[in-house]
Amino acid sequence: MVELFQRIKAATRAPTAEERALDLLELHEARPGITEATLGSWTTATGQSGYDLLVQRVPLHARAVLELGAGNGPLLERLVVAHPELERVIGVDPCAADLALARDRLGDRVELRQERVESLGLEDASVDAVLTHHVFYLFDPPEPAVRQIARVLRPGGTFATAHWTFEAKSHALFAELMEVFARLTCRDAPHFAGWGDQRLFDRDQLATLLRAGGLGQPVIEEHVLAIAEPTQLLCQRLMGFFYSVELQSPETQRELCAEWSALLAATDSGDGLARLDFPFSIVTSEP
Repeated sequence: MVELFQRIKAATRAPTAEERALDLLELHEARPGITEATLGSWTTATGQSGYDLLVQRVPLHARAVLELGAGNGPLLERLVVAHPELERVIGVDPCAADLALARDRLGDRVELRQERVESLGLEDASVDAVLTHHVFYLFDPPEPAVRQIARVLRPGGTFATAHWTFEAKSHALFAELMEVFARLTCRDAPHFAGWGDQRLFDRDQLATLLRAGGLGQPVIEEHVLAIAEPTQLLCQRLMGFFYSVELQSPETQRELCAEWSALLAATDSGDGLARLDFPFSIVTSEP
């Protein structure tokens, strides 16, 4: 068993952005494809995943599309199927293990590049859309990423990201799950204040960051993944998606699973399925 997040655990103070980034990279090297295996398995009430909603944001005139944080390729796969007219589809990710899976999956249909967002090697004004799926809010600091996105977008292009929700409190069960999670994580890792730049989780501060980096006023749409799965499966998927579970001791992880399972099991109406509305947002912006 690989011990993850050793830099953050050893820091005994608020970890730096670089320490967090290196630990996240090691997690994805150890568990390539984890995001698709967890969040990618769920859809909205109309059967659309976050990947599907992002594909719909690609402009009709687009010739080239870039995904940042492409992982093992689920969004890229949907792009080439939904938009066969695209001349260039590019996926960027720093994780070699994820990119290896993406290459096996996609062959030569896409251009895969092992790069970090702050040092993109793409030409200025070279793509018509930049997409990210639950990655943008991990960029820390966000300013270099926003400048790179604005730089590579052509006039009339679109930036779209599947983002953390701004309406968590409107979903009572989800909010309660997050409260339990935060309490237990803080108990084991009191020096850890969260992933990414916290400004990205505030509507107004996010808008200010995007405008300052050369993008326009964002449009924010709230969506919900409507989940119905056996309690234990749903609990395990959630624990796989939320990175901070790895900051908890094995004993605390068992406690988290027990508390989450009790909350989720209460939604079972007799068919053996727990139900959860998992909120998220789609944020779009233009240069």
